[in-house]
Amino acid sequence: MSTTAPLERAAVGLGALTVGAGPAVVIGGSGADARWISLRDRHGGVPAAESVLAARAEGAGPLLVEPSSAGDLPVIAESADGVVVGAAWMRDSELVRAAARLGLPVLVQRASSATLEAHPRPG
Repeated sequence: MSTTAPLERAAVGLGALTVGAGPAVVIGGSGADARWISLRDRHGGVPAAESVLAARAEGAGPLLVEPSSAGDLPVIAESADGVVVGAAWMRDSELVRAAARLGLPVLVQRASSATLEAHPRPG
């Protein structure tokens, strides 16, 4: 990753909501604009598909889903409008890449310790 590359800004659609083309959009928990659920807190007790479908039924706004693992991504692809990769998992490049391959917008939370410094690869 180059730290000198220009930052390109583009609008993305989350359901009927457009993010990046106007005022800031705040997403937290649930609301009319967008809803965000985490499959991480279900601890395998409720199937991912059931959790996502229940959240989808709760409202008409865009649905962002944080997977518990890469195994949840097929369910998210079928029922969600976007993927959230939590701050604790932002360094899991395989999860981020797999989420990006879904073709949905991906929100990667930034950990407070994250920087844009390039680290040399061992080798």
